[in-house]
Amino acid sequence: MKIPDRGKKLVIADGNAHVRSALRCIAEQQENLKITGEASNWKELTVLLSSTQPGIVFLDSRLPGSVFPESLRALTWDYPEIAIILMTANPVSPGFSQKGVCCHITKKDPPEKVRQALNSAESFRDYRRH
Repeated sequence: MKIPDRGKKLVIADGNAHVRSALRCIAEQQENLKITGEASNWKELTVLLSSTQPGIVFLDSRLPGSVFPESLRALTWDYPEIAIILMTANPVSPGFSQKGVCCHITKKDPPEKVRQALNSAESFRDYRRH
């Protein structure tokens, strides 16, 4: 059975509709990237992950229904092939590392940093496949 190329599929998971909309606008400008869904809470995210099989997820660290960092660990365990772009309200400590998280952005970052994160996620997935 051939595994579908998940790398070009993106799910946006954030409890704030305005944030999801802004991320969607930025992501839609990326070539060869398909937004396969948006989740406003943890339950919606888990349904989307199994039904759309994305390669990249924008993940709000305070997504309603999740318990950080336990939910993040569960996500990386259940879906090790997904590159996670972790979003927080404030910068994380230097040296922050979590398996499966390819990069971190804050909700205050400019669009260029979001685009860089998307590019990093694609590179992260390519590296992990080889």
